[in-house]
Amino acid sequence: MSNEANLSDYDRDKIAKQALVKETLAVHCTAGSPFEEIRAIASALARSEDVRLSNLSGGYTNYTYKIAVGEEGDEETKVFAKLCFPRAFWNPDPDYVYDTNRIVNEKIMLESFAKLANGCAAKPYMLIDLEDDMKILITGWAPGDEQLAK
Repeated sequence: MSNEANLSDYDRDKIAKQALVKETLAVHCTAGSPFEEIRAIASALARSEDVRLSNLSGGYTNYTYKIAVGEEGDEETKVFAKLCFPRAFWNPDPDYVYDTNRIVNEKIMLESFAKLANGCAAKPYMLIDLEDDMKILITGWAPGDEQLAK
């Protein structure tokens, strides 16, 4: 019996969504990005270096991740990613959908904060639309516990 057979539906969903984020990074992180961290991730991927994706939180209507290049604890590059999806795993009602445009609003707010008080919130890098009305917001890494703002 494989280990996957022993996993809960939640754990299988978590693993599948993490794989989706990794696949998305490989496509959208390019050497032509205006953001240094995104170029560093693209370079690491091109050299087949390990780009680590760690789940920080989530599972209700989003997951958050730390994406890092370099030795753990001494990462040379870190970004934050938030995967937003329309179905709450815990909600058995198949007709109840959460509006994924909430993450579009988060990006707009971060851009506004940058204009009003640069440095008070994480810098938004990319907002990517995915299959099944999911979206990924990738931002700079914030040094505090709350990734979207200091």
